[in-house]
Amino acid sequence: MSASAPAVLLMTGMKPPSRWGDALRRAMPDIALREWPALGDPREVEVIIVSKNQPEPGDAIRQLPNLRGALILGAGVDHLIREPTLATHLPVGRLVDPQQVRGITEYILVTVIGIHRDFPHFVRMKQEGRWDFRFPTFPEERRIGFMGYGSMVQESAELLARLGYPVNLWARRARAERGMACFAGAEGLHAFLARTDILLVSLPLTEATRRILDAPALAALPRGASLVNIGRGEVIDDDALLAALDSGHVAEATLDVFEVEPLRADHPYWRHPRVMITPHVAGAPHPDSAAVQLAADVRRLLRGEPPAHPVDRAAGY
Repeated sequence: MSASAPAVLLMTGMKPPSRWGDALRRAMPDIALREWPALGDPREVEVIIVSKNQPEPGDAIRQLPNLRGALILGAGVDHLIREPTLATHLPVGRLVDPQQVRGITEYILVTVIGIHRDFPHFVRMKQEGRWDFRFPTFPEERRIGFMGYGSMVQESAELLARLGYPVNLWARRARAERGMACFAGAEGLHAFLARTDILLVSLPLTEATRRILDAPALAALPRGASLVNIGRGEVIDDDALLAALDSGHVAEATLDVFEVEPLRADHPYWRHPRVMITPHVAGAPHPDSAAVQLAADVRRLLRGEPPAHPVDRAAGY
């Protein structure tokens, strides 16, 4: 540990002054905050806070001899736990901000219910100048499948179940949730997909989930199913999804995350009439609320305690 007062290094990929930096200084006025690349004395930095859009965090990490832990500015953790310069014994904490959960819940409810009420179809009909009346489908007839069931989406699943939608879950390990059918592991994946009319994907990125939604998996969905991805872009095989959309097997896709962000201008998703794109906004953390949790976790790490929501680096989330 350094002899001087400890400092925290913020790496957001943004040009200072950042809104995150201002919010963190208000939340922990007694702790020095530095914004990369303004590193100062590297011996004083004991905690780092890193966002997904920070390129090459290893450039800073390898300069920090007294690092005690890292915090992730968001829910996704894969970009940092794969960083080879971050010693494996160091604790890593992820952000679980109540306002972030609220935002994800809003996004899921608006998107899923909008699909259920045929809004994507009506948008296309408006563009074609066609009046195409449809009787609404009852919620009980539209099965919702949550692929991944972390803390960020549990409220959404429960609310949709209360509204009358049959909700199914798929997770890495078997679990019991009242009123929801649960599937687990590779052996349960296709059975889960076969019972899903609207697929909500919130998986973390691990070696087991990379391209898990490939052509055979998408073919296991009922014809005319819809897909919503708020997890990681890399869990979907883009070519397979485009083919499923072109064939009509998948009716539409709402995508908030992509393998490369921002999504490149020439990507086929931009031009596909059955793809809705949002720019990674489903669970964007808000600086004013998230800074409170981050400051509390900084103090935990400085006291030698684990963060409130530690990452299992072996599992990948």
